[in-house]
Amino acid sequence: MRSLSEQQRKRVDACTGGVSGKLDELRELHARIGDLCNSAKELHQSFGNEDARFRADFKVQIESLERFKGEIVFINALRDRLKVEQEKVEDYERRIDKVQAKIEKQKEMEAGKKRVSCESSILEGTGQVPHSNGLRRENEIAVGFLGDGGDTVVAGDGGR
Repeated sequence: MRSLSEQQRKRVDACTGGVSGKLDELRELHARIGDLCNSAKELHQSFGNEDARFRADFKVQIESLERFKGEIVFINALRDRLKVEQEKVEDYERRIDKVQAKIEKQKEMEAGKKRVSCESSILEGTGQVPHSNGLRRENEIAVGFLGDGGDTVVAGDGGR
């Protein structure tokens, strides 16, 4: 019996030693899990802080973009005004070109008048003035047309 009781005691000791070893492993595992849990809490808190910071940054950026909408509207309005002013400048340039063309035409006509006047003066000495049918009466009225439709009249004394 003693040997049976010693065997049982050895078995109980072996069992107790195994259970005790497993309990130590479980305690270590519990401590690791506690450390992991604390790390997870810290990480979660850190993410929460970063999230709050990022949200605040994004909010500021979105608000600044909202302010730019007004600037964009203002810039578009300026662009439209600039386009209108450019069209006005182009219109003025076209008008200036027309006026310059009229001036050139007028200069040409005046030069032609001087030439005709000079020829007339020379021919008046002979009593004959050139005309489309060969000879023209002295001091007959000559009519010229400008390119813009405006008439100019070059007249002598009308035959008086």
